[in-house]
Amino acid sequence: MFILKKIAAIVIMILLTGFTAGAADGIIVNLSTASCPYADSHLKDKLDTYLSTVEKVPIISDSGAAFMSGTKAARVDFSLLVERGKQLQGRFLVDIMIDRIDLEKRKLTVIPLLMYRYRVYGIVSGTLRIIDIVKNRVVKMEKVYFDLKASDQWQLVDDETNDPALSIPPDDKLILFDRLEEKAAAGLFEEINKLIRGNHFGG
Repeated sequence: MFILKKIAAIVIMILLTGFTAGAADGIIVNLSTASCPYADSHLKDKLDTYLSTVEKVPIISDSGAAFMSGTKAARVDFSLLVERGKQLQGRFLVDIMIDRIDLEKRKLTVIPLLMYRYRVYGIVSGTLRIIDIVKNRVVKMEKVYFDLKASDQWQLVDDETNDPALSIPPDDKLILFDRLEEKAAAGLFEEINKLIRGNHFGG
């Protein structure tokens, strides 16, 4: 009986140890986005769709109120992010802050006093940080930027950024930002996939 109890205790310890180790091997993906003045943002849903294909490591997508509550200063505080990452038992935290989803007009071609060309783009920009929760340090930090062309307009003589020809119909804006966020989600997922394929997870 004593031997059976000892064996049972060892088995339980192994199971608990294994569970804890597994829980601490995951990646927490924390995404916050600025509002878009022209369309509802579905970037999180699109990124979640990509993340759902990951099988190699556990993914904790959107840490919810634990990360999103509080002031902006608290939201970006490194020690707070690490502490909350530990509470969620993640190995890495991918912290994505999208600060702009908008339209942008660019002057591309100029022949002074004769011809100008403008192009309208949809843009998504922000910052991505990858934090090693166990080692308590940032392993990667970079700006993220995605754009998608909407329209062109050649102008003779006039150099006018507010040319009505550069305006985009509302329905076309919805299509533009949907395609743009799909592109952004794929790009962000690729950054996360690099982490998954890296030495940290035996890839």
